[in-house]
Amino acid sequence: MKSADKQEQILEAAVRRLSHFGVHKTTLTEIADDLSLSKQALTYYYHDKTALIAAVVSKIAGDYLADVEKLAAQEQAIEQLFINLVDMRHRFFERYKLLFLQMNLEDIGHSTDIHEAKMQVIKAEEALLVNVLQAAIEKGEVRKIDAAHTIQLMMDMQAMIIYSVKHVCPFPTEEHFLQLMKKQKEVLQLMINGIMSK
Repeated sequence: MKSADKQEQILEAAVRRLSHFGVHKTTLTEIADDLSLSKQALTYYYHDKTALIAAVVSKIAGDYLADVEKLAAQEQAIEQLFINLVDMRHRFFERYKLLFLQMNLEDIGHSTDIHEAKMQVIKAEEALLVNVLQAAIEKGEVRKIDAAHTIQLMMDMQAMIIYSVKHVCPFPTEEHFLQLMKKQKEVLQLMINGIMSK
């Protein structure tokens, strides 16, 4: 089996285990056992758990960006695109909830590799949305504004809403997530109304 294929198998097994059991209740030995590998064989590809978690975050980020690209390629009004993006993020978060919640813990979230993987997806998503907004400006759907600055404001606003929920409740319930999604949509609607051509 090719090295790239083996790495992909390891990543898929790690995603399944980490998503279901979380970071602290998953060991490299358990992931290796799932694949009928020795731990030594697994560490040939990923030298420690942090390196494997960073690779998992990168894989999930890549999948997420592919979904954002598909959404952005659809013919739809700009406001519908941003509302659909909130829904898509919620579904994605639901799929990997335990892993995402643990990414913010001191001993995991401060890894340089994991931080870089998270920053790459944020920058790539911002760039994609700037292009979408710029295209809407050129079509005359949106008034002439600074697309990059506007997308940055939108993403900052969503991050602040997420932070406010996590600050009040470090381990949010499904009800908290539904409230979060509703607030994001309402504020996005206000912002989009403000930039639409009259």
